Amino acid sequence: MLRRKINKLVLLLLPVFLLVLIHPSFANSLPVYWQGYPSIEVLTVDKNSPIEVKSEHLLFDLSAFNKQEYTISGRVTATYEMFNPTDENVTVQMAFPFISKVNNFSKEDISILADNVNIPFDIYIGETVESYGAPVDLENISLDFSKLTETITAGHYQGKNFSETDEGILYTFEVEPKIEEGMHFSVEFTEFDKNSTKIVADSFNSIAVGQNHMKVSGWCLEKTTFEVFILGKQTDFKIEAYTDGSHREKTDKFTCSVSQKVVNVKSFIEDMIEKVRAKEEYSAINPNNILNIDRSQIYRMYISAMDKALSQNAFATYGDLAGQFTVNRLIFLVYSVQFHPNSSRTVSVSYDTIGTMDTRKTSKPLYTFTYFLTPARYWASFRNLDIEIITPSQAPYIVQSSIDLENIKPGHYVANLSSLPENNLFFTIHSDKEIKFLKNNIFSNKYTDSLLSSTLVSVILMLILLVLGTVLVYTIRRYKK
Repeated sequence: MLRRKINKLVLLLLPVFLLVLIHPSFANSLPVYWQGYPSIEVLTVDKNSPIEVKSEHLLFDLSAFNKQEYTISGRVTATYEMFNPTDENVTVQMAFPFISKVNNFSKEDISILADNVNIPFDIYIGETVESYGAPVDLENISLDFSKLTETITAGHYQGKNFSETDEGILYTFEVEPKIEEGMHFSVEFTEFDKNSTKIVADSFNSIAVGQNHMKVSGWCLEKTTFEVFILGKQTDFKIEAYTDGSHREKTDKFTCSVSQKVVNVKSFIEDMIEKVRAKEEYSAINPNNILNIDRSQIYRMYISAMDKALSQNAFATYGDLAGQFTVNRLIFLVYSVQFHPNSSRTVSVSYDTIGTMDTRKTSKPLYTFTYFLTPARYWASFRNLDIEIITPSQAPYIVQSSIDLENIKPGHYVANLSSLPENNLFFTIHSDKEIKFLKNNIFSNKYTDSLLSSTLVSVILMLILLVLGTVLVYTIRRYKK
């Protein structure tokens, strides 16, 4: 009889437990903020260029509502009427800067024309812009355009930690475990001084640094090649293997052959680039895209990233360097246009742009696009800016803008300015005419409302589960009595 009562009680409470244990699913589980990047005016590389911009027609065509990750992208076309006021032929070097991942870059997405004829361009890789990703007032974002053109170079690289000709020793470890479950292979550098020795390693996934030693290790499930490149003062090392990641249980059931050779920095980096291009490593990188970029620019991206990493730490990985392909950074397209004396030319640049999606304070997303007008001030003169924006049917209304825009017909906005405005252009499109802000939105942040709210709900449900468990235990004990 007692057992029947207990079983009946358990059956009654079981649905409640299952309901509590099921993790809640939220419809708004997507990020509430996704950073886009600004578009940028064409600038002159020549500091004292005499060329004048008589007019610019700036077109944002967002009508396709192309989904790009968690935001949308559109097409920007900037068409310039440029004039050479001198009595001489003038060849002007221009640069179109934009922000993208090298891995996503495709020449087919860019169109540069002079009088409707395609112009060849060279590609230069600039600095990373990841710090721009925080949610900020977009109209207050700024870049130092006076220094942008300094990155347009293919010369020799002189780093803070090394020069291209500095030599180091490249150690190669061919390791093969003799146990099915694999092992943790480690190399420990003794008498290590981070000020005089720098290390770049491959296939290791953890590092431990002490006052005078460094230890790198990585899982080895089958025959694996580990590499360590040591710059500066050489240091002794010892090899060990463990059956656990905490390095408590050593094992000698493995084979390891070690080879070494002297390599200079330039050859070391060139070899890494070749592995990426041959798709021998880091298969997530699209080799077809990087083949469009001059090898010297990939090289500068790698060597500057390695120099920066070794300035912050005495240790870097091959993955740190290959990861540069997937980091948002400035990329410059550099080209030349020739002007006859006292003549005009029409120059246009067309490319894709990505907006910033924001639902931190609204139920429906806001999509904001930013366009840096500042580089236009570097021309000899600039007049007559015409802006045209075509919005998508899913978000047809411009609800915020740094410039007064006229809505000439549904989904079509224009502005006509006789000179450059004081601020950069930004505008926000929305599905409704007015922005409806959420009330008491305590979970708003850059990443996701649902992450915090679901965490809070999970904690509450766990407390309920604890209470129900206590009640169940108490009830069972009571029935037993």
